Amino acid sequence: MTKKPEPSKDKKSPPSNHTEIIKKLEKIPEEKRAQIIAHFWPSETPPPAFLEAYDKLNPGYAKRFLDNFLNEAERQPEHRRKCELEFIELEKKKLKQVTTARITAVFVVLVILAVGVLFMLKGHAEAGATVITATIVGIAGVFLAGQRSSKDKE
Repeated sequence: MTKKPEPSKDKKSPPSNHTEIIKKLEKIPEEKRAQIIAHFWPSETPPPAFLEAYDKLNPGYAKRFLDNFLNEAERQPEHRRKCELEFIELEKKKLKQVTTARITAVFVVLVILAVGVLFMLKGHAEAGATVITATIVGIAGVFLAGQRSSKDKE
């Protein structure tokens, strides 16, 4: 039985939780810490201390940033609903087109089959059988092609 090699004791393991990260950050000098933290915050908005610092550099920045953030947050659900409604409308339109195409196809097939039966009744059995057979083969081909294309889409 082979033993797994033990992890090296001299390598530092990554911190496992936020408390460890904060402890490690507290050991870093203030200037460096601000640079590091500036790139990482847990929410969509910067921490208040950063907003205050930005506001000192550019007066009114924090208010503009928060106003813009809130406007976007208010518009996002409306935009999402609009997109969902557009998607639903497109799906309804597509379903209507597919249904219309299927109804039309059934009608055409029934008419062609009726013509084949009519040929047979008028004494042209070979012509009627040919029309009916060609119709059935055509339907089978379309059905199989549709099955193949639906598998390709998956």
